[in-house]
Amino acid sequence: MVPVAVTVPFSTFSRSQFEFRFRRESQFRFPQILHSSVSPKAEGNQYNSFTDSRHVAFVIVSQPEAYHASVAARLQQDIVDQVQLTEKRSPTVFMSHVDFSVPGAWTIAPLLAPLLKRVGDAVRWALFVEAHTAVRCSQLFSALDAADKNPHAAWIGYPLRDDEPTIIHHFALFEELDEHGGFVYPYFASGVAMRTELMSKIVNEIESGKKLLEGDFSIDPAFELARLVHAIKEPMLTPDLSFCVISADECATYPRHYDTCGSAIPEESIFFAVKTWSGFHSTRVKVVKKTWGKLVTNLLFFSDVAGEGTVADDNVTAIEYMDDDENEIVTDEIMKSLKCIRVGKVAGKGKHAQEWRRSSGKPVVPTL
Repeated sequence: MVPVAVTVPFSTFSRSQFEFRFRRESQFRFPQILHSSVSPKAEGNQYNSFTDSRHVAFVIVSQPEAYHASVAARLQQDIVDQVQLTEKRSPTVFMSHVDFSVPGAWTIAPLLAPLLKRVGDAVRWALFVEAHTAVRCSQLFSALDAADKNPHAAWIGYPLRDDEPTIIHHFALFEELDEHGGFVYPYFASGVAMRTELMSKIVNEIESGKKLLEGDFSIDPAFELARLVHAIKEPMLTPDLSFCVISADECATYPRHYDTCGSAIPEESIFFAVKTWSGFHSTRVKVVKKTWGKLVTNLLFFSDVAGEGTVADDNVTAIEYMDDDENEIVTDEIMKSLKCIRVGKVAGKGKHAQEWRRSSGKPVVPTL
């Protein structure tokens, strides 16, 4: 069966096509799907009041750079305006780069402890969104109210699932979950809502030393957060169709398109440095040169040795070989290469130094 999440761009599907496939497959893969207009079968709302802004803390995972900070501030004000219009009160909205000075905040897990210290007892959900996530508060509160009727919905969002083991997830397999919908993780661009009870359990596991945070290294924070929740034996993400990948009237959240910030950068002004090693010269290096490498002007490979199978074609400026013990790209070497490219020469070490010239507007490199 095709998994609920696919690796092609979501824009290739219309919302109706994607949601139809999601619903059809979810009948088999996910025993409980939440939607604000269709409440799941449960014992009833464990709380006495309908969910509103008093019960939710909004957290915008933001960045300090001017452009990103301005987008986050715009979203923060939009959330405030929505709630003040409908409830005549101000919601709790944080921007991570302003309110929480913790390393690795973009991975969410390091935010949980300081966030719990900042929210009141009435708060029972935290919504984590990116700066480019659109939020419709009325639909969101309805979705959370539906989740409150399901005691097993500890966190909700749009679900992703790998259709095969992948390198960025360390080829992890969770075969024991196949009969229960598989291992799912949230699509952060659509946001994810988490109960404060689950947040507290995660924090307790971390502070007790039972689980360690890898704040200095993260590849896919959404997957890693789901793996952390699974490791402490808490429920997997509950899929909720109110968290959308494409905007629709019933959506509580969805990712916005990025704004154009300034004029386009000329391709020939960009320098691409690719770290590799001799074992990949005849495999990965060739793939790069046959795919996106053909589309760029300034491309250098940094490797440990010169060898057969590394000769650049006429779309690659040069290949540089480095001999440092740890096979790491040295910033100074890259800067030297950049300076040489500007004057029409590519720097090399010893006998590997190469000259380059232009022919018909494309770089040409002599055979090594």
